[in-house]
Amino acid sequence: MIVVFEAPIFQQETINAKVVDRVKKGKIIHIHPQHFSSSESEVETKSDFYRTFDSNGQDAYILKEHVMLITNDTRESPPAIDNKNDPTDFRLAEPLPENYPYYDDKHNYNLAISIGTKSELSDLYIPKPSIDQRESGMPVELNLIITYAPTLFGVTVVYAHQTNKYLLIDGTTTTEKYRSLGIGPYFSVALWRKLSHNLYTFFSPLFYFYNKIQLNSSYQSINSAFDNTYQNRHLAIRGGIYYQYDNLFPGLNTQLGINMEVSCPRTVHAIKSTLGAFIGLEAN
Repeated sequence: MIVVFEAPIFQQETINAKVVDRVKKGKIIHIHPQHFSSSESEVETKSDFYRTFDSNGQDAYILKEHVMLITNDTRESPPAIDNKNDPTDFRLAEPLPENYPYYDDKHNYNLAISIGTKSELSDLYIPKPSIDQRESGMPVELNLIITYAPTLFGVTVVYAHQTNKYLLIDGTTTTEKYRSLGIGPYFSVALWRKLSHNLYTFFSPLFYFYNKIQLNSSYQSINSAFDNTYQNRHLAIRGGIYYQYDNLFPGLNTQLGINMEVSCPRTVHAIKSTLGAFIGLEAN
């Protein structure tokens, strides 16, 4: 008698052989007499298979652990596999998980911190012909993202800064410091997922409520210096794609990606875009 949910019957005496039939639990099948000893206290145990027949009447083989012999004597023994450890039972327990068939069913908040570089932040106001030397600092951006799994919807906060120095032909030295801080909703969609490897795309409208440009100019001709500060606010749209490797360390994911940001017109400046790259960590 079959004691597992669905027992495969093999064409040859190996689990790598072709499966020629499948038999449901509780069905009575014929076992070749060679597996029975003449003694009521013995059952043949040399092989892991019993010889039987398939639905076409051809010789076939079935694993012994999938069958309980009915001998009506002392040779009968309890099944080797119970219902809780049945390897052939592929049925899912009811009710199904809330996010089935997605394997990540955790509901929690994730914090992602990334740091990277981007296109120059400077709104260059000095005519290029008047610049003798220029030292541009690397733009640095810090991005903080809080999302709620598994929806991947959340909030992002972006901070960026850059410092540039100019030496003009007339000897004037100017230092330009750019700072910006923005916030906005964050939407992310998984494009590809496999075990610990994930590929996501994201979209985020941003409101930069703090933009400050500090200009410090030193004039050698009159031996004096002047400071000027400019502020504004503007809207922007950011999108990008990133790769994430899960659990590089326990509870810590690693991210690497690129993004593009398009800003609305500000003052007398035309629409401007910046391209950046980032590397980050996510804790969950």
